[in-house]
Amino acid sequence: MLKQNLEQVGSTKKICGDKNVIPPTAEEMKEYKEIENLQHSSLFRMQIKELLSEVKVSFAKRMKIEKSVQKLVDVLQNLPKGESYQLNDQEWVQKHGLSVPLVQKPSTVEGTFCFHPPSSVNIIGSFPLDTCLKLGLHVDIAVKIPKKFFDTRDFLNQRYIRKRALYLVALAAHLKNEAFVEELSFTYHHGDPYKPILIAVLRDAKDSCEVHIHPVTTYFKHSRFSHNKCNVRQAWFYSGTDVEVKDDDENLLLPTPYYNMSILKDLLITENQNLLKESLCVDSGQLKDGIILLKVWLHQRDLNTGYGAVSGFIISMYVAYLLKLKRLNKLMSSYQVFRTTLYNLANSDWVKDGISFYNHESQENAPTLDSFIEAFDVTFVDSTGFLNFTAALSSYTFLELQHEASMTLEILDSQNRDCFHTIFIQKIPFCMRYDQIFHITDMNALKELSTKPKFSQKNLDFGGSCVLAVLPNLMNFIHKILSKRVRHLQMKPIVTSKWSVNEEPPHNSLECLTFGLSSDEEHCYSIMEKGPPADHQDAKEFRELWSGKSELRKFKDGTICEAVIWLNKPTMYKKRMIFYEIISFMLNTYFSIPPEAIVFPATCIESILTLPKEASPEEDYGTGEEASIKVNQACDKLRKIISDIKITVDIKDIQGISPVFRFAEVFPALGCRDSPNCLSQKNRNIPSPDLCPHYCPVVTVLCMVGTQGQDPEDLETLYRLKALYLLELMKSLQKKFKLVISYHKQYLDILVDEIVFRLKLCFNPEIELLKEPHTSVEGEKVHSNESLCLWAETRVMPKLTSVLRGLGQQHQTYGLVVRLAKRWLAVHFLSDDIPAIAIELLVASLFLDPYPFEVPRGSICGFLRFLYLVSTFDWATSPFFVNLNNEYSGAEISQIKADFSVRTSFPPMTICIPLDKEVVSFWTREKPNQMMLNRLILIAKQSLCTLQEMLIWPASDLKKIFRPSLEPFDVVIHLKHDQEASPGQAIDSIGRRNYPAFLSNPSNLPVVDYRPKQLFMKDLRETFGHLALFYSDEYSSSVIGVLWRPKIFQPQGFKVSLVNGQCLFEESSKENQLVPNIEAIIEDMKILGNGIVEHIKVKTMSLLT
Repeated sequence: MLKQNLEQVGSTKKICGDKNVIPPTAEEMKEYKEIENLQHSSLFRMQIKELLSEVKVSFAKRMKIEKSVQKLVDVLQNLPKGESYQLNDQEWVQKHGLSVPLVQKPSTVEGTFCFHPPSSVNIIGSFPLDTCLKLGLHVDIAVKIPKKFFDTRDFLNQRYIRKRALYLVALAAHLKNEAFVEELSFTYHHGDPYKPILIAVLRDAKDSCEVHIHPVTTYFKHSRFSHNKCNVRQAWFYSGTDVEVKDDDENLLLPTPYYNMSILKDLLITENQNLLKESLCVDSGQLKDGIILLKVWLHQRDLNTGYGAVSGFIISMYVAYLLKLKRLNKLMSSYQVFRTTLYNLANSDWVKDGISFYNHESQENAPTLDSFIEAFDVTFVDSTGFLNFTAALSSYTFLELQHEASMTLEILDSQNRDCFHTIFIQKIPFCMRYDQIFHITDMNALKELSTKPKFSQKNLDFGGSCVLAVLPNLMNFIHKILSKRVRHLQMKPIVTSKWSVNEEPPHNSLECLTFGLSSDEEHCYSIMEKGPPADHQDAKEFRELWSGKSELRKFKDGTICEAVIWLNKPTMYKKRMIFYEIISFMLNTYFSIPPEAIVFPATCIESILTLPKEASPEEDYGTGEEASIKVNQACDKLRKIISDIKITVDIKDIQGISPVFRFAEVFPALGCRDSPNCLSQKNRNIPSPDLCPHYCPVVTVLCMVGTQGQDPEDLETLYRLKALYLLELMKSLQKKFKLVISYHKQYLDILVDEIVFRLKLCFNPEIELLKEPHTSVEGEKVHSNESLCLWAETRVMPKLTSVLRGLGQQHQTYGLVVRLAKRWLAVHFLSDDIPAIAIELLVASLFLDPYPFEVPRGSICGFLRFLYLVSTFDWATSPFFVNLNNEYSGAEISQIKADFSVRTSFPPMTICIPLDKEVVSFWTREKPNQMMLNRLILIAKQSLCTLQEMLIWPASDLKKIFRPSLEPFDVVIHLKHDQEASPGQAIDSIGRRNYPAFLSNPSNLPVVDYRPKQLFMKDLRETFGHLALFYSDEYSSSVIGVLWRPKIFQPQGFKVSLVNGQCLFEESSKENQLVPNIEAIIEDMKILGNGIVEHIKVKTMSLLT
């Protein structure tokens, strides 16, 4: 690549007319070396440059903002002194029509408040450092409060915190009348309830300024706010409450680390700003660009918002820390800074080891690093040795940060992936990142918990915020009881929105807590929690933890151990509910949170794949996984039976190709049911017109055979041989195994263990015989449509089924996500227009190439990612690759992309797999068309947006996205419920409940593959397809939607061939003009559907005129 670039540079110089080729400059050589050694391509480097130019604030914009902000700074620097009040006397706040942005509990506190003008006002943060982003742009303004504003004891019992809040109110009172200020509001800085800030939206720049208050750095001793000091007394905080306060000194002076760190951040705000300013000096533009890339990366992963987030300040400080350690230097490019920072993040442990600017070993006046590690989850100490930047950061957030950093490095190391889009463009929302989402909805239980002795000190330290007080213990407990079942646990960040300056601040206003779990595929669904042996010293602790659930059990290896059994002979559906069983029981036991307050949305989503209890009274159907296994076992039995017989033809192999073999059948059959009202014909039943028999699907299997002697030379001979071999096979099976079999010239229907298999014989010469002669090359043949279909069915589909079956066995969630996707497709009337195999391939890609996520191990996250993929992929300009077994080489992918750019023979939805190289994107070559693809994308976008919103609120009915509106249809045909072939499969099932018994010792083959609605749909399309489009849900037989083709309402000249369904248009100025006779068409539909149609509803009567 470097040689190529140099040649391009040289040729450019010659074109310019220069006789001597000028060698590249040192800067150019540096760029070329970086591209060759570090980055994938020059395109990746160009994309980073373009991204930086898009997200950075332009010079003109900066000048405009600085000019506007300067007005605010001037006003703040010239404010007059105010009157003196007691801290409890806040009537002056009400007189100004304002509210204090702080929850003041308890309400009484000693001290006075007298507003003094700021000693200085400065712009701080990322704006002066030139590391801010356009997105969410704001300017941080530091207002320094003079010494005379404070008293020496203001560090105690929230005096400083309340004075700070009142100072903000005083600033708001002065600014609300300024003409250049458009809007004033309060919010908590990074969700810290101790740290309200004032947000001023300036009229000129339309950007916001965040006003921060801080004292003179030297006013309070830093050691006063050491994390092991107590600055809030229990006797004061719990005065007037029912909380019991112990009088001994040990409890009265318990440390308040969070409270102390919150004040220290204000005290040291200037020092930390100066440290960043020195590290990111004027000539280190690449370092600043690297920080901007890191901020974009954090933003796309939602790691920088809410309480306890990894803020832009923390990541900037970490870059400065790496500079100090000389792991970064100012000569590095922005990409090198980005990559090196992620590498160090992924390989450093801030939880167990901690990091610090301060040398704790050589200087003894600050707390030790070990004491910080013991007091906080995550440790990153500043240069003074007293402030922990990450005091609010949980260990779970840091582990998630490390995990994302490792994943990003893997993506950067890959070669055949669009790294730039995956890392910097693709959004990674919370609900798509985790396998399981669950909510705790009872906030009152948490409020009561926070007043218990166990949490009283935490509640005091967090200023009465019950969630922040209880949350660390709650998360540690959940992680402990789930242990090896989960790899990551995280709570959705608590984001505090801004509120008007005249409104009360939010306090304990959360409606629920939302958690995400990344499960361990090997252990997550284990129904047993195995403990230590009965005589082990840990046995007592295990029994106490599981609170009566534990019991002694003897295992196969002879050991007798404590164990907890959660479920007895469960289906996979119930196994996936084991997280609910464990969490609800344990939280109710230890935290008094009722089980009904624990909500797992996945249960609601997966329930659409269940059947009513009446469908299988003897065994639990669950979500059908066990039924799929039953079909596969029956197929294995059939394979063994056929291998035990000998016929003229050589049977090489038997392979199933139906979706059930790929774990992709939406409702796998439990077995054939009795049809008492059916009529008998030969050795099979035929349906009765009185009552629709229960649907019995056929499972297709291919029997690969080789002929004896010379291959047939024509199709007629081959078909006769095939019929002969099938007849011979049937007789052998009936004679030896007494199987119920129905004979057809092209296949056999065989009943094995209540499953009907459709066995087809496959001969290799058949594909060649179906080919057509080449139009221009004599002696050569090309594929006809028939030969292509046979090639796909007999050559490609068995291999594809084998690969996808293996994927389903490796990842149990694969089949579940495929079936949810197909069910979603069906309810939106798209099953007939989107090939089912295309859906299976799209879902497979989520498991084969999951980046920037991990492989989905939960139904909701997998389904969300499927919707995201369908709705965001650029189908118009790119082919979609599903690289099964990594059989595609880089050269092959590049060639297909090059051919695709011409776009002469590629379908609208191009899905390429290595198995169909002979005909690229065979499975989507005919459908969907562009219109249906656009509809698919639109519905996927709407469903994705709706589902993501509903996942946040536990009371939401997630089935909403599976209930489409019938409003778009011009006509809706309602069908009779007694003609439902598959009752119970509708989203809101209201069909019949009398399920016939399963077959036992049948003499005839049951009615197979019979669905009246599908036959009626076929008749409608054949009869009225030129007039309308017909849509229905494949799994719900209740309605058929009809859309008139727009062109049919244009009057046409009279022709005999056009008179069907037409009438004369009397209002036309021309004679003998025809228009559709809607009344007659509707009547014909009723006649055509006699016995199955309940009634037909026409949307508007205007179509009948």
